[in-house]
Amino acid sequence: LRVVTDIDKLATSVGGGRVANPGTEGDEEVSAVIKEAFDRGSRLLEYVKQDDRTAGFLDTDLARKISKLYFVPVQKPVSVEGGGYVEYRPAVVRMNQTLSFQQGALGFSVLPLLEEMLAPPQYFFSSLGICTAPPVDVVLRHLRNLIQGGGGGGKNGLLLDRWNADRYSVKDTFVGIYLFLQDHWKEVPMHEREALQTTLHC
Repeated sequence: LRVVTDIDKLATSVGGGRVANPGTEGDEEVSAVIKEAFDRGSRLLEYVKQDDRTAGFLDTDLARKISKLYFVPVQKPVSVEGGGYVEYRPAVVRMNQTLSFQQGALGFSVLPLLEEMLAPPQYFFSSLGICTAPPVDVVLRHLRNLIQGGGGGGKNGLLLDRWNADRYSVKDTFVGIYLFLQDHWKEVPMHEREALQTTLHC
């Protein structure tokens, strides 16, 4: 816990108690802090995962405590450009701000993904607050990002020629989103349903 707390203090040291913003450009101090916290967080999680040490270091109570601390290195989505290109920047976030790698296709343009190589065993996901079932609003934002970034539809369809989500193909991503929305359609607000139907059928 002490090591995690130290990384958390470092990550929030230049943000007035909030984590340094990865979108800040031209600030060498912020960049240096993010890099150091990012590297320390990576080394810690790699060490804990190595040789399956997690069970020896973590229990449910400790997991709940560290879930609220900034020590998890991620590539955080900061914008989506034309062609389905998502811009990422290195950041340090809390465990309870991440989306599990397995569900990444449903939200990689909105939430930072917890890399599989750094992730603890899945039985700790709930205690750590790792998102394994993204809310409907997150999936809708993700879909809007991809549609708008991909050209917004039209008679020629989406133009996703700059797609850079290498781990999630265009097909798998949109099929996953479609199946999710099909299962959660009743939870989608009426105005969102109408907007989706208009956008996807224009």
